[in-house]
Amino acid sequence: LKCPAHIAAPCQPTMAAAGDGDAAAAPPVREATLLQLAIADALKPISHLEQAEEFDKLKFKVCTYFTKAGRSLEVASKSFIQLANDFADMAFGSIFTALGDKDWLAEVDFTVPFTAALRERFPKFANMSHFEKTAQDACDRAFDEKQSETVLWECVQMVSEQKPQRTKLFEAVNLARKTAKSSFSKNSLSTDGLETFMGGWIKNTVEQLKAATGGFPEQVVSAEVATQFFNGVVAKNGLPRTVTGVFAAPPANWPYIQSTVAEAFNEAADDAAAVLVGPSADERAAGLEAEPGDSKLPPPKRSRGRAEGYGRAPPTGEQAKAWQDQISRMPARPYGIKKKW
Repeated sequence: LKCPAHIAAPCQPTMAAAGDGDAAAAPPVREATLLQLAIADALKPISHLEQAEEFDKLKFKVCTYFTKAGRSLEVASKSFIQLANDFADMAFGSIFTALGDKDWLAEVDFTVPFTAALRERFPKFANMSHFEKTAQDACDRAFDEKQSETVLWECVQMVSEQKPQRTKLFEAVNLARKTAKSSFSKNSLSTDGLETFMGGWIKNTVEQLKAATGGFPEQVVSAEVATQFFNGVVAKNGLPRTVTGVFAAPPANWPYIQSTVAEAFNEAADDAAAVLVGPSADERAAGLEAEPGDSKLPPPKRSRGRAEGYGRAPPTGEQAKAWQDQISRMPARPYGIKKKW
């Protein structure tokens, strides 16, 4: 790779003094690659946010993240769409790992640099008719997911202190977000599209928590904390670009979040109560008795008394009488003397 400073403006040949006083020209400088030029152009809008020296290093680092991505991919066993998405996951995974704390990262459009890097990595697919569309889709998806995961994890750490709860909450909300996003379609937009996406995300999160806790999501997070969490995600631009690109960003402390979270948790509480209480009198009269094994709760543990043989079935009358007779024939032992009979 060239010197980062050469990306925006190629270095001028320098003159070195020779022994006899004649000037000798330096070796010619190579032309900047399309990837280097694309990265310099993509980062130009945020160049004023970094010092000149740091900005040169930044361009070199981003170029390195793209050129190193995809080296371990098995080209022969995957389609171009799979390769493009795997390449995007690797490239943006490195970018967000190193630069995820930069506030300006969400403002950078990496579509052109990613397309150039993908063309350099897989040149045999460069002439495909759907190359540009596949590259753009893979770039948008991977960037959106990596940015979301960074924001979600930051918000999870803010509302939860215990590691097991953090892990369960992050996995639930991340999977629920992907589910809600996949059901969100630009072709069927309506005036309440933002509410539709957010409502699906919240309700899917509660469903994931119910599945992880046996029906009790409040074991991981309360409704109040969940409201704080989703408000924090919105404040940190954690919504997908496919949503925010169509609708305006929701207001801070959006009331819809609080009402939807409360509704989802109330439904979960009603479901848990129904499992605990069982069918109502009307349902029993209608023959809607719960079948054995229908309950989501674990069966009660049986006490292990000595007379029951530590978990075996209780003895019958004859077995109990024989047991008592055997005990009565045992010689008495003085207190405190341990002696085997």
